[in-house]
Amino acid sequence: MKNGFPHFSLGVRRALPVLGACFVLGPQLQLGGLPAGAGAHSSDVYPTASRRANQGLAVYSRQRCAACHTEQVQQTGVECEVIC
Repeated sequence: MKNGFPHFSLGVRRALPVLGACFVLGPQLQLGGLPAGAGAHSSDVYPTASRRANQGLAVYSRQRCAACHTEQVQQTGVECEVIC
């Protein structure tokens, strides 16, 4: 056997359905049992947040955590340093 392509091809053909099932069934198993609720600005239906998630959002808003903890990087300037 000079060529390993048939074995590689067989491995790919066996792995792709398993990976596809993981990408489809994984989220379904995690989110499938949640109750549905409407989105914020649309009529689309999404799983609603849990009671603890809503409590955490209330604490985050009440204590103004968003002033320091944002998802955007806050860059103050550009600094270039050349090391020789």
